[in-house]
Amino acid sequence: MIPSPRSIEACKIEGIEEKELLKKPMEDIQDELIPPQFAEQKELFWDLKFTFYEHTRQKKVEQCIQVVRKSTFWLDNHFRHEKS
Repeated sequence: MIPSPRSIEACKIEGIEEKELLKKPMEDIQDELIPPQFAEQKELFWDLKFTFYEHTRQKKVEQCIQVVRKSTFWLDNHFRHEKS
């Protein structure tokens, strides 16, 4: 998502921090601590953590896109009717 006034406003409306929409490389996730129960399965833990993060990120991006689309639709219609 491109940072724009509308996307920033969409994040505020949805209660999402802009940084939550940024992709994270696997290396950033691998910097986090591994719970003891995954000590023997580090790769599985990283894969699960990365998949969960990316799925959650994509849902948040879609939420913000929907807000931007709705506001753009409203503005377009509002100004179209105003000109008539």
